[in-house]
Amino acid sequence: MKRRKLIWIIAALAAVVLIAGLAACSLADDGGTTADSGARAATSDKVATNSSGDTAEQSNIKKRITEENQPGAIKYFYAISAYNNSYIYATVKGKVTSSNKRLIPSTVSGLSSDLNYTMDVTINGQRTDTNEVMNEDGTYGTSMEYLYFWDPQGQYYQFYPTGGWQIIISDHPIALPDGVVAVQMTPTTK
Repeated sequence: MKRRKLIWIIAALAAVVLIAGLAACSLADDGGTTADSGARAATSDKVATNSSGDTAEQSNIKKRITEENQPGAIKYFYAISAYNNSYIYATVKGKVTSSNKRLIPSTVSGLSSDLNYTMDVTINGQRTDTNEVMNEDGTYGTSMEYLYFWDPQGQYYQFYPTGGWQIIISDHPIALPDGVVAVQMTPTTK
């Protein structure tokens, strides 16, 4: 008798959790940002927007995605030492990519199902599910944390705060102070 009562209690709790989860999913589905539709979540009336209806933050993100994914673009990479007057410099064709970025999700849940909390993905011809969302640039995974901005002349900068090196990527060469030793990464000819 006690066992049957325990099973009913567990089943009732499971039903409550399931219903609460479904309710939370339907409440969360409020037309927020999706990569496929290009829709965006509503902004507060207190935040100024441009003529396209974007906040400055949304505008920066859209501009970065567009500019960072230009095939053949030239960028300038600097790794400046926090400990001495030296840096590494390289000209980059295309873009600098984080090793955390991938073409396929890192986790899958098995064969594809009709569950609404996973996304279908095809890997090597096999359809499966994942809970990872593809990024705007068509990849999975995350980049290193960084800050980015454009100066008043429209020149682009990315700063990667790290322990021993300050990484800077720009769309133009940067003049560094005298006395800083440069190591330019260029191919050698033999």
